[in-house]
Amino acid sequence: RMVKAHLPIFADAPWRGHGLGSYEVVNAVYADPRTAEALLTAGALHNAYVQLLEEGGVLTALPIFAAVGLALATITRARFTRRRTG
Repeated sequence: RMVKAHLPIFADAPWRGHGLGSYEVVNAVYADPRTAEALLTAGALHNAYVQLLEEGGVLTALPIFAAVGLALATITRARFTRRRTG
């Protein structure tokens, strides 16, 4: 439910976001009776990926997502390589 309430916020500024650290201010602006509980009760979104997209947009989030993916791929590859070699 919380993520669903944040999708319209992301959609309004998908490329550059609303600004890093703008979570509380942006949520106060976008809150309405349907979404107030989801948007105003938490100090941070419980999904770091959605919060990063909302605050930083795709241009900020994409390199970070790529770095996380590369790190996970490297760790996975190292684990399987170590198992095969001994």
